[in-house]
Amino acid sequence: MTCVFCCLSELDELEVPELLDPAAIFKMVCALPDFKAPGPDELPAEVIKAGGLALAQQIAQLFQRIIRLRRVPAAWRGGRLAKVYKGKGNAAECGNSRGLLIGGHLSKVLTGLLAPYVQRAACDILPEAQAG
Repeated sequence: MTCVFCCLSELDELEVPELLDPAAIFKMVCALPDFKAPGPDELPAEVIKAGGLALAQQIAQLFQRIIRLRRVPAAWRGGRLAKVYKGKGNAAECGNSRGLLIGGHLSKVLTGLLAPYVQRAACDILPEAQAG
């Protein structure tokens, strides 16, 4: 089975300067929704947005290091699991709620930037039809 980190090796062969461009990162940061629960890092999207382009340059350096080392920070690999009531039936019954994973905002930005490259690499690896 191929892991996502194996797909990151494809980044060596692709041109990715736009991935690490602070302007592109800032654009992704601005797209984060306001007033959403922060992830395990307790960093709200509004604080990241307030950092502007100066913070986006620092984030670009962080993302460069992540890609170079092929290591995602441990705190970004999961999140906080919250129980959310579906709105039907008895709220005390487990079947009437679902789990919602609340991840960090910076990990969402990195995921959004990497997604097209990982999808392109996955298309080369995975068969056209997947069962299940």
